Amino acid sequence: MMSIRDVLARNFKKLRDANPALSTNAQLVKRGVLSNGTLGRIPNCQVDLGIDKLEPLAAIYGIEPWQLLHPEFEAGDAPKPMPAPPVSRYGHMAESIALLVDQVPESDASTKTQMLLAVSQIVHEWNLRQESKPPSGPILKKPTKPRRVKT
Repeated sequence: MMSIRDVLARNFKKLRDANPALSTNAQLVKRGVLSNGTLGRIPNCQVDLGIDKLEPLAAIYGIEPWQLLHPEFEAGDAPKPMPAPPVSRYGHMAESIALLVDQVPESDASTKTQMLLAVSQIVHEWNLRQESKPPSGPILKKPTKPRRVKT
């Protein structure tokens, strides 16, 4: 009988093989799925993933979390993976904050929603502000006439 870690490792390999755009740790880390170390331990059956980590991993490949743990899973049965989200200049900050907000207990769902909406609005306003700024570079000053100093 295969252990659940063996099943996860095998299914993870099938998904990576079936999805070249999501086949390396770097591609998955860039999408904010899991850390490079955790992703590296899955194929070696050296990781203990909780539900909170299974969900984003499954979601990135467009499958349900239980499918990662199903011994008869076939990657060909899975839908196409999620497209990469559009990246704004400050999207990484919003992602980091959203990950922190995601740790708010489910019992505070309305607070969580309000926090995520606020983060979204802040990033939107920040991007608008950055777009309206003149290009950065050296500030050119108008030349001035030299002054004579009486001594």
